[in-house]
Amino acid sequence: MNWGPYRLIRVLHEGGEGTSVLAKTDTEHVVLKWVWRESPIHNPALARLQNAATLNQHILNIRGVINTADAQVFVSRYHQGAPLRAILDDARCDTQVRLLIASQIIAGVGGLHQHGLVHGDLRVENIWVTRSGRVLIMDVDQLLLAESSHNRTAKMVALNATTPEHLRAKPISFISDQFALAALLIELFTGASPLVFEGQLVQANVLHPTLPDQSAWRFLPTASRELWLNTLAKWWQSSERRRPRPIGELERLAAMGEARVLARTQLADMANDHAQAIAPEPISAVVPEYPGVDPVRSTKPLRKVPMSWFAAAFSAALAAALILPSYSVSGDMHRRILWVWLDDGGRQAVPEDWKVQLEQRWFKATEPASGQRKRYSVAWSSEAVGLSLSRPQLKALIECGELFCFFRLKPMLGGRDSWHEQVPVRASLKRWEAVMDRAIAFQQSQSPSE
Repeated sequence: MNWGPYRLIRVLHEGGEGTSVLAKTDTEHVVLKWVWRESPIHNPALARLQNAATLNQHILNIRGVINTADAQVFVSRYHQGAPLRAILDDARCDTQVRLLIASQIIAGVGGLHQHGLVHGDLRVENIWVTRSGRVLIMDVDQLLLAESSHNRTAKMVALNATTPEHLRAKPISFISDQFALAALLIELFTGASPLVFEGQLVQANVLHPTLPDQSAWRFLPTASRELWLNTLAKWWQSSERRRPRPIGELERLAAMGEARVLARTQLADMANDHAQAIAPEPISAVVPEYPGVDPVRSTKPLRKVPMSWFAAAFSAALAAALILPSYSVSGDMHRRILWVWLDDGGRQAVPEDWKVQLEQRWFKATEPASGQRKRYSVAWSSEAVGLSLSRPQLKALIECGELFCFFRLKPMLGGRDSWHEQVPVRASLKRWEAVMDRAIAFQQSQSPSE
């Protein structure tokens, strides 16, 4: 289908922060990312980002922003390649390749900071590798949203991007990026995130970071391992006062890698092997009208979806039905509950089985009505893949201290609470369920009809 001057080709990614669609103009492929918000983008921040991306080849450049009803659409060039996660899972990704990846990520973060920009969500999933072996820092539109709202309050992020500021509900800053960058480098050189274990956040490594044992660093050169560990220990600090470090420390370490030309060739080979396809997939998108012009409506019938797609969709649905609801996919981000523990005593006061019951109660209550499509996601049909882009719901967060918990409902993109209620940490399950019911009633009252 067409949207203004763009022809929408296929869905690339859908997550809690927005939905990205591959599109084509007369001359090139671009990515359109719909993010639902009402206030306009801060133009000076956009100009700083564009300048940073011009001077630094490791930062995704946002070419422009299209303002529509209730949403901004970020336009960027489409770089053919593969996500870093696919590269790290490849057996060919050896020490020298990882050092090359690290040097490019460090350079990209340094470029953002030099232009006064805080990324706020540094993790493996937000790194892209092009077919030429160039590493790009993605999801930079989120830093524009933070700059535009003049609100750097820590927003909900993936577990492996969590920083002490997120758990302490403090504003994020350059030193927050430093902590997240250190955690990313630890994952790069050990093969495992130090912040996540069996799908759960390791809060001890956020509030009291401890580097993995020597034996875990299998992707660090033996000659410089001790230097790397000493440097990362200084960067991976919970204390804000101890954390500020010059990024040149890491740049010099990463530049010590040997055989960089060969490593670049290997990285490019892997990126080409894992590159995502750009062949068209039939989509039918419900999106705001393109501003200033009448929407282009295609009379050409959509081609049928191959039967193999239905088999894949059925398998995915069956797998999803067997998974505990609290571990939902990214398209269900608004149906998850994020628990934040500021005190170990409070954590022990809420039994695990109560948490599971409350999470299941919330997940069940926010489920779309029978026959309706799931919000903010791809829905399968006999004719096409339907992209539902209706406004997302509120996200749930329960923040607990020593004596009290606060049950908060917040906009998906952060900001002030839309609703909250205080609960004693040692309240009964019945009291928790009553608060949950009031949160559900408010959530439903704020949800637009399908």
